[in-house]
Amino acid sequence: MKPAALLLLCLIQFGCNYSLSKTPLVFDLKEGNGSLEQLPTGTIVTYQVLNSSIIGPKCLECHSSAGGDAGGINLETYANVFDNMALIKSEVASDSMPKNRAKLTSNEKATLFAWIDAGGPKDGGATTPPTPPTPPTPEPPQVEVINYEMVNIKVIQPRCLNCHSEAAGNRGDVNLETYENVAALASVIESEIQSGSMPRPRNKPLTPEQKELILKWIANGSPR
Repeated sequence: MKPAALLLLCLIQFGCNYSLSKTPLVFDLKEGNGSLEQLPTGTIVTYQVLNSSIIGPKCLECHSSAGGDAGGINLETYANVFDNMALIKSEVASDSMPKNRAKLTSNEKATLFAWIDAGGPKDGGATTPPTPPTPPTPEPPQVEVINYEMVNIKVIQPRCLNCHSEAAGNRGDVNLETYENVAALASVIESEIQSGSMPRPRNKPLTPEQKELILKWIANGSPR
């Protein structure tokens, strides 16, 4: 074979090997060949998938016999990973590990943490956590409707008409026996109640419930 042809053959062979070595290794979650990034967040995988996709490529360079068991931690077996789950989660969550290397992606972290939180299952197919039930839509709060009749019965009649009525002489030239009169004087009534000037005597003010009721009624526009 001519030298030029031999050189060309070597270059082709080298190029094919180089291309194969640079092909990213992906893992199928059911058969051992698919991308971990395709998983829904929180999917619980088996140890085989976890080891192939995260532990092997991200941890064993240091935490193996060949890597010198950095920090006294060896993660070459399921038992060793299982015994160090809490430490692994803490170190990865704080981004302390992997050390001096690219950190785990958010999907890798979620997968690792889901596996740890599930108790570190060794066997079985990849499973996706069940979707939590949709909480029922809360009913809108009931709005209390305050009308003149309520205010008249609970406040005006028992606390105002003993002075501000025809029978009482319309003290201060104020008569509160009709809706029209009360609505027309709503701002004055509000001011007197807020200052404590009314009702008289001052040592017998409206109860908190009565005060809240009439002030809300006035604030809502004195509806009839």
